[in-house]
Amino acid sequence: MLVSNRRPHSQAELCQAQRSGPDDRERCPEPAWFVIHRHLDSDLVVCAGHLGPVILHAPNVY
Repeated sequence: MLVSNRRPHSQAELCQAQRSGPDDRERCPEPAWFVIHRHLDSDLVVCAGHLGPVILHAPNVY
């Protein structure tokens, strides 16, 4: 797993985490500050508030 704290390429890119859990369809409205590079999967861009939970629970994060 590699986490970079560089802002994603698009300045307007929003966090890709669900707002209140995996069953919630609403996405977080916060700007994304971190990119999580996953093994054999696409990168995730997340805000500071979702960084910890995504690292703990996202698939293919080692």
